[in-house]
Amino acid sequence: MTRNSIYGNNEEKIFRYEDEVTLIENFKKIDVSYWEGKDCFFILFCTDGSASIHIGNANYAFSRNSILVCAQSALIKDFVAEKDFQSQCIVLSPKYNDRLFLLCGGNSWKARLEFEKHPITTLSEKEILMLNQYHRLLCDILDKNDGKFLKEEVNSLLEAFFYQFHNAMNRNFRPKLDSSTSSSANYQMERFLSLLSSSHPKARSVNSYAEKMNISPKYLSSVCKSLTGHTAMDIINQFVLRDIERLLRNPQISIKEIAFGLEFPNLSFFGKYVKQHFGMSPKSYRENLILRNGI
Repeated sequence: MTRNSIYGNNEEKIFRYEDEVTLIENFKKIDVSYWEGKDCFFILFCTDGSASIHIGNANYAFSRNSILVCAQSALIKDFVAEKDFQSQCIVLSPKYNDRLFLLCGGNSWKARLEFEKHPITTLSEKEILMLNQYHRLLCDILDKNDGKFLKEEVNSLLEAFFYQFHNAMNRNFRPKLDSSTSSSANYQMERFLSLLSSSHPKARSVNSYAEKMNISPKYLSSVCKSLTGHTAMDIINQFVLRDIERLLRNPQISIKEIAFGLEFPNLSFFGKYVKQHFGMSPKSYRENLILRNGI
């Protein structure tokens, strides 16, 4: 087992567990460069004070009893905390996150889509207090780093934390994360989003994913449409465009490198794809990002 405790200052403490979980006590700042290119699942809950944060293309206010959930931490940018800001943070690897979500009914696809639309939610004082207690206990256990059953303790507490987290989010989300749908459809949706999340670069055809899932493209599109209201191709494009935007934010990577790195057949095709979805050329969109966000 590998685990580190890093003390950035007198307040903030960072613990890493098995390269799958990072716990941060008294979280104060986000090192954007650290998250770049990572698909970690990021949970941050505020116990006092306020902050502002930029996620994707939008700015959000973040204050006491708010919880931030981002399914791709690399989208987080420009985090500015006030002096009185206090929060706790958990960062999960995609694999560990999937495992924990599956414990809560197998509807992680629904949660992921909801979190993309509503990354910040306000919980009750009691709900935040409960999550905070679990977080502190996990940090205390990792800080001691001893005992025959350390791994079992950490896994069990993380599972308990996630049950509390899921229940709190479910109480505050509309529609409910647990609303009943076909178990078969949920299963296929989970597989599809898991493939999309783990693929680098991502294929841009429904056939590619349907073939890996051993189902027909028509059935995959039907599942996506019935569960989300969007076609499979819409969802694929959403993931691909997220990768494109993340890469365009890095001025060190040329547009040509991005196009071929994402396996577009040529630069012209890439330009047309970006213009179709973003309404401007890759160069103009990059300039717009720089101007808007001060990259």
